[in-house]
Amino acid sequence: MELSFERDPIAKQGISVIIPSHDAGEVLTKMLDAFGALLGSRTSPYEIIVVDDASQDGTAERLQERASHSNALRVIRLEQSMGYGVALKTGVQAAQQPMLFTMPAQAGFEPKDLHAFLDAIDAVDIVCGVRPGRSWWQRQRDAWPGWWFMGVTVTDPKCPVRLYRRSVFERWEIQSKSAFAQVEIIAKANFLTALISEVAISGPARFRWPGDASEGKDARRLFFHPEFKTQLLAKA
Repeated sequence: MELSFERDPIAKQGISVIIPSHDAGEVLTKMLDAFGALLGSRTSPYEIIVVDDASQDGTAERLQERASHSNALRVIRLEQSMGYGVALKTGVQAAQQPMLFTMPAQAGFEPKDLHAFLDAIDAVDIVCGVRPGRSWWQRQRDAWPGWWFMGVTVTDPKCPVRLYRRSVFERWEIQSKSAFAQVEIIAKANFLTALISEVAISGPARFRWPGDASEGKDARRLFFHPEFKTQLLAKA
């Protein structure tokens, strides 16, 4: 197989913003306002997909009302809390634009950081965010499963803020139910020789999804599950 390090320009094409959300309240409202203003200034098409992971604060109802007045906003509600990985996978499968930007509805993440991702995407397949203010211990704790078992080399493999070419997901699907999906995506993309870069972002040093499934369990299941690589090899 011949490898190519050239990528077609994509930064000015359409974008799908995927926002997994669980009882996000005002955070989600402010995030939607910010994304609406930012994306509305672009000339390319866009959509904002909110995946509501069985929120109990009336999020889905408020969003449906808002979506009725916006062609760009789409709301997908999961009737049972399924975990961050499932919410992310649902949004990815629903996305229709050639670029996918993922950012969970959590305080501290800033939609304005999208500019830095767009500046970097033309040369690569994935742009990963790197959060500030994380201690040496936090970096080691988050990174070791990916570094040692799956060959992941990015600085912040569990950062949930990323920009992807949609083509990254055409040959496989997310298997993790938890936030370990972040590591899984990079591991599989790396296996398929995707080009990856990193940008510094605003954001909390810690990201947790309420009621999320065990990341350790997902890590073990993926690493030892025969489908982890055969799913890729069958489509290589």
